[in-house]
Amino acid sequence: MASAIICLNGMLCNAESELAERNVTSSVNNNGDAVFTVREGTVGKKLVIELSKYPDFSVIDGFYQATPSSFPKTYTMKKENRVNGTYYWRIVEETQTTSSYSYQYFYGKDRTVTYGAKIPGEYAAIEDSTPFVDFDLDDEHSLQLKSVWFRSVNTDNRGSKIIDLPHATVISPVAATEFTPDQSVVVKNDVIYISRGSSSWISGWRTDRTRVWLARYDLLTGEELPLLSVKAPDPDNGFASGKWSLMSAMNWIKADDDGTPYFFVTCSNSERPYLSQINLYTLNLDNLPVETQAVTATLTLQIEDDRAGENSYGCPFDMTVQGSIKSGNYKLWGIDYMHGASLKVNDAGSGRMAVWQWNVTGSKAQKNVSYVDYVHSLQAGRTEVIQSFYPHFTPVGDDYFYFHSSPVQKDDPWISPMLYRFVNGGTCEVAGHFGNCRDIVTDIFPAPAGISAFKVGDTQFLAYGQGIDATRGTGVQIVATPSVTDDFSSHRRAWMLGEKTGLSTNRYQSSQVIYLPDEPVTAKSGASSAVSTGGRLLMYAGNAGMGLYRINALSPTVGVDAITDVALTAAYSDGAIKLSGEVPGIALYDISGRMICDMDETSDTYAVGSLPSGCYILVIRSSAAPVKIIVR
Repeated sequence: MASAIICLNGMLCNAESELAERNVTSSVNNNGDAVFTVREGTVGKKLVIELSKYPDFSVIDGFYQATPSSFPKTYTMKKENRVNGTYYWRIVEETQTTSSYSYQYFYGKDRTVTYGAKIPGEYAAIEDSTPFVDFDLDDEHSLQLKSVWFRSVNTDNRGSKIIDLPHATVISPVAATEFTPDQSVVVKNDVIYISRGSSSWISGWRTDRTRVWLARYDLLTGEELPLLSVKAPDPDNGFASGKWSLMSAMNWIKADDDGTPYFFVTCSNSERPYLSQINLYTLNLDNLPVETQAVTATLTLQIEDDRAGENSYGCPFDMTVQGSIKSGNYKLWGIDYMHGASLKVNDAGSGRMAVWQWNVTGSKAQKNVSYVDYVHSLQAGRTEVIQSFYPHFTPVGDDYFYFHSSPVQKDDPWISPMLYRFVNGGTCEVAGHFGNCRDIVTDIFPAPAGISAFKVGDTQFLAYGQGIDATRGTGVQIVATPSVTDDFSSHRRAWMLGEKTGLSTNRYQSSQVIYLPDEPVTAKSGASSAVSTGGRLLMYAGNAGMGLYRINALSPTVGVDAITDVALTAAYSDGAIKLSGEVPGIALYDISGRMICDMDETSDTYAVGSLPSGCYILVIRSSAAPVKIIVR
């Protein structure tokens, strides 16, 4: 029986109703490990054993890869790296030519294997054990950071979908280098959505290119939820048709200024190597029930882009929308993928990477191009040849963007955080250099790549990944800055998330922080503006971990266990908050930022009902000093 061959464009080249039988057997040894014996195959071709809990292999739960020099070969997949259960398995052979890859799938006679060694326990949230010091904004106000829940490779509670290929589950030394660098999150209705696109091994992309996946987690608890399938609008052709061949789908998922989730699909043209197709898709994730298994993406914008003469490797690797997609008028940014360069780090002026801007009006897009001389961004003291790296960038202001990257090869230098100004037709200007704050931006490897910008009240913050040390690996650093376009010399470190244990020592890590302010409480009785209580801070580091934190806006005149404001005190007992004097109203939040109640009547006693033990934020409308109170 001929096997099915899936070519680079994802379509079946010679389709069969079943995949070929191959002389392969599986068994479980006395130690509880799965043992696969492959008795025939093609010498020199990459061989991959894939495990999945799904018969269609839509999600890959584990794999082993090798390049056999002879047959038979025996491969063992350890019990310590699998949870209890029965897995489907198959054998994959990869064929590589100068211009494409193809994959040939073979089933063995035994189609499943059962692990019984590791039984998954119930999820129990832990906190980031880092002791966070209050960050002073001025002489009268400060911000308090508290961990709500924390997951990481180092704390061994990372969650099965946070890490595509964690070092703890990779058996083959070759596979240990293959992490997915492009991961990102959006938050909708207290659900975290994590991109699982074409470059993710767990997505089963090589089998079915008509859909990608989103991993889901509960924002308030960190508990893992079922995967969500994202389907192409055209079920027959998937995300590409006609003369176009897919290059990548959903490298990232992001949200525009209105909060609309979006992602990109890029395609190439074999007849015109510098011609590409850029497709912008949006998603409706509003109030989506957890039971929902699939959503269909909406194609919003399609651009045919000719890059001839632009010194570009290929389609944009990282792309971002600046503005509102629904408005029909917005800016689209893209940056190239750096691959295989032969360049010394001291060769300033010769490292050029394309950066694009498209000014979009309706279905039309006007393109501008500039170039980053990325040698400016390399950490000091390195002289090795650059091989390749995965860029992450964040547009800010009108023409500025932050640039950060992780290396592809183990010993390559990486790109430290930098701020550039886009110059149409020329070289981007350096607007902020990491070298001006060497006490904050270190050269410790690895470092999660990516820079996020957010505001807490009127204070501007940036977040970017940093190395801590060889044992703990990485953390995500939060710094305050006067504005998003100020030089790094003005940065003040606020906190390092995950500093106590570190996140991971994995080579490829991404970094993203999303700030979710509390629902505003309208000030009354003489107060001129809404009262700010703080909000929730989500940290996501691809291939490393994630966590939720609570930021509380505090005043030094207010205590922790009770409120004191102009001789006014408050306490909780018998289902009510009792104050020592009348106030024009209160609002009460739990530690995750959810509003428990909002009462605007004037009183000194407010019935709020029975509250579980824990921490709460009480806002008094006549005060600008929300604080944490403890219910015991």
